[in-house]
Amino acid sequence: MRKEYQGPSIIRDDFSFFGVSLEYMFADKLLAVTSELERPYKHLIDAYSISQVEVGINEVKKYLTIILDYENITRAKLGIPMNEYKYKIRADKKFNHNYYFPMIQAGFAVNLEEITIKLNQYMATNLN
Repeated sequence: MRKEYQGPSIIRDDFSFFGVSLEYMFADKLLAVTSELERPYKHLIDAYSISQVEVGINEVKKYLTIILDYENITRAKLGIPMNEYKYKIRADKKFNHNYYFPMIQAGFAVNLEEITIKLNQYMATNLN
């Protein structure tokens, strides 16, 4: 999950830092938008944003499995039904917080319905 990124050379030529891989972030966002729980719109906008760039889909699938397995261990301990994800944003999915602020930050002029359709198409093509 940890990835080393090259930092700006203005700091030092050999400057680098560690962060989370884009594939891990994408997997986390996809699970958030496809879960039964209410999530912030920011997760939806982030997932849509990442779907617009090239990612290692096999790595995304690996992280989806890891995160889901860990979540199901926690669900079992709490007595909550296990998740067997079908990677699709349900029509009755509820999001919270502000929709427009993350949309403006991301620089998109796409409506909620179009984002949902495109993400569902992406998941159907790449994850199933």
